[in-house]
Amino acid sequence: MDIDKDKIKKSAIARLNEGKTKQEVYEELYLEYKNRKIVADIVRYIPNKDKLEKYKIYNTAFLVFLITITLISLVKISLGIIWLIWLIYIVATKNFKLYYWNSILGGTTLLIVPTMLLIGYSVGDYISTMGLTIAILISAIFIAFGILIPKLVTPPFKEIREFYTNSNGSRRIVVKHIFDE
Repeated sequence: MDIDKDKIKKSAIARLNEGKTKQEVYEELYLEYKNRKIVADIVRYIPNKDKLEKYKIYNTAFLVFLITITLISLVKISLGIIWLIWLIYIVATKNFKLYYWNSILGGTTLLIVPTMLLIGYSVGDYISTMGLTIAILISAIFIAFGILIPKLVTPPFKEIREFYTNSNGSRRIVVKHIFDE
């Protein structure tokens, strides 16, 4: 039987909006869907209203940064614009599960720009030290926000393994997921 992840997500959001904790929502949904890992992954990436409000300024600042970088990139239109528009969509919709794409862009840029400088690549003029510094700074911002915002707003759950002996006398392991509130 396939698990309908959208249904689980909608149910989790509704229960969180009722004021339940992530742990309570997880326990209820696990009993209903019988798959601890899938339910835990879905519940993890639904932000608490408190954390969403607490870190809203960082997400907004990063969104403004992304829009600014995209507008600057419009000077020389390339396929990179599509990636930036995709990232704006991810950040604007607060899809924290996909924030890693920001880090991928930052890491890629961090690798490409110095490599271009080393091999002497130029498009009309050389990459200056100032340009390299700005590119590295922008890359670092993408990497930092791509990693930090999801960890702050939707922190990972802890997996605890507990051993027990079932009614047949066999030793079993149960993996429990604990959410930090």
